[in-house]
Order: sequence, then C-alpha cells, then structure tokens
Amino acid sequence: MSDFIQQQGLLGMISRLRHLSDLLQREQFRVQSFVGTNLEANWYLVITLLNQHERLSVSQIAKHLKISHPATVKILGRMKLAGLVVGEIDALDRRKQIFSLSQQAKTLLPQFNRDAEILNEALKDVGASFLSIVLNETEASLNKQSLFERFVELDELNK
Repeated sequence: MSDFIQQQGLLGMISRLRHLSDLLQREQFRVQSFVGTNLEANWYLVITLLNQHERLSVSQIAKHLKISHPATVKILGRMKLAGLVVGEIDALDRRKQIFSLSQQAKTLLPQFNRDAEILNEALKDVGASFLSIVLNETEASLNKQSLFERFVELDELNK
C-alpha cells in the first residue's frame, strides 16, 4: 500500500478498506480454488443463512445480509443456476419467492463447514477478530448518526 494513503489518516481509510476487501476476496478465491469449490464469496453467507433458517424470502435474506433486494436477487439467481438453492412461490403471497438449500448444497455442507472453520481460524491469525470488533463499533456508531450528519454538525460549530 502507498505511504501516501497511510499519511492521509482517516481520510485514506475508505481506500484502505476497499483494498483490504479486495485482498480478502482474492484470498478467499484462492482458498476456494485450492479446495475445489466453485462458490462466489457472498454465497458462503447465503448458504450459512439458509442452513440456519431453512426457508427465507428474498427480502429476509437481504435484511440478514444487509444488502439490497436487487443484489440479493442477482446472488440467488446465480446460486440457482449453480444448483445450490431452490426457489418456490410463497403460498400466502404469490409475489414472494421463498428460497432453501438444494439437495446438492446440503451434500456440500460438511465440507463447506470444515472449510469455513479453517478459514475463520486463518482470519484470526491475521487479526481479523480485532478488525471485526472495530467494524461492529463503527457500523453501530454510523447507524446512530451518519457521517454526513456529523460533518454538518461539526461544520456548523466551526463557522
């Protein structure tokens, strides 16, 4: 990473977080290639979520993963094409689709869980536990008051 970005302090944080995210995604892809799975990075979260809840609507999945409804639809569409999820129309509300893991995904769960445990352990080795705590605190703080709101407040005080 450039010393310039580090010198920018908190203003360089967005660039550093994006770089770290890209790096972690590349590393996760290398792990997936090593173990022979063909899963996209965000599929792990969907598989884990559906394994815990069995059946969820697109909106419920989006809410749990904190991503948009359209992004969730795209992810589920690719997972459906890969044979990992099954979608069915909700009997009570025909506008909704309910998703669950396919039989193929269920057969992959033992290997998937093993790989996830090892990956989590490896992440602890690189300090990701501490980073997770900091991210949780930052997200909670921004949920209380946005960065924009803080900027406007500080701008008014400095006039």
